Amino acid sequence: MFDGVAVSWKSCKQTVIARSTMESELVALDTTCLEVEWLKDLLSKFYIVLKPIFLIEFIESRSTIEILK
Repeated sequence: MFDGVAVSWKSCKQTVIARSTMESELVALDTTCLEVEWLKDLLSKFYIVLKPIFLIEFIESRSTIEILK
């Protein structure tokens, strides 16, 4: 979301089968980070600077959060 409007959305068949909640959250986080970097580069071409995003706020699994620290 950017200024209340969806700028990116995707639906696709899973490419990875996760064995745990922690693993699935790490896969999702990796994919999200790639997308954020791409959007940041795109918006910088229009001289739009994003405020820092802390993706760890959206993670629900405590074990995932502990691994990321």
